[in-house]
Amino acid sequence: MLYRSKCRSYRTGTQVSDNAFAAGWKRRYSLAALLLPLWLFMQSPVQADQTRMRLCYEDQHYWPYLAGTTDIPSIQPGFVLELIQQAAQATNIQLVLHRRPWKRCIQELTHNEVEGIFVSIYTPEREAWGRFPMRETDQGLQPNPQERIWTGTYAIFVHPDSQLQWNGETFSGTRFGLSAPLGYVAHKKLADLGVLADSTYDVARGLKAVAYDRLDGYVVESRIGEQTLAQLNLTHKVKTLPVAFMETDWYLPLSHAFVQRQPETARRFWQILGKVRDASGAALLASYTLEPPETHR
Repeated sequence: MLYRSKCRSYRTGTQVSDNAFAAGWKRRYSLAALLLPLWLFMQSPVQADQTRMRLCYEDQHYWPYLAGTTDIPSIQPGFVLELIQQAAQATNIQLVLHRRPWKRCIQELTHNEVEGIFVSIYTPEREAWGRFPMRETDQGLQPNPQERIWTGTYAIFVHPDSQLQWNGETFSGTRFGLSAPLGYVAHKKLADLGVLADSTYDVARGLKAVAYDRLDGYVVESRIGEQTLAQLNLTHKVKTLPVAFMETDWYLPLSHAFVQRQPETARRFWQILGKVRDASGAALLASYTLEPPETHR
């Protein structure tokens, strides 16, 4: 992959991660939080009028990336949202946020009812939704990893006694099939491989089905899966396969109409988002412990 996060505390092939890394970063993050606003101010020209940007994001509690469901917490609203908020502040953008089911967010972006959605993995088919940050390469236009939000590693969660195997290309030992969140790239990839289960499962139901040996495996981003298992008290009943299902960059696509109307604002926003990620992403993520605050549960 083009990028691998250096702040991951988990290892594939284990049941859950510890928080030793996060504890070590907390003191450093407090300093980074103080210095970041000054750095952002220095990076962006002063502008009189703010640009309004409506963003839709999924109504799921995917700690540490997104917190809450219908609400938007004022404290630790999610690692991804904090990065986006910092980038918006630096580019003089006023965010208007709301939460919907993921497929509804996609529909709103496609019909230019919002200016953007997050988080999204790039595929050529998704260019119909909106515009991704792109760059010229020897292979033509490709998504620009420097302007991604983050990089997610999607693990395969299985029962401890599972005979399921994954070599990075094909599965063996399937009985019931595997699943992933509906509408996700992982879900489509499982279908293309011919191993998608007949029923649809959200993260909690899918991991429960794995724990009780009713589903061969569930694919979801590693930290989200670990936190969900901890919340369900099922950590000891599920493990991950040693080879991840996929590792891929996350983006914030903007609507075709917005990019056409304000191309310079869109370009500047994506650029600053990448700089915010590089400057404070690791420390910010480390400040989100495995267990969310009680007010977020």
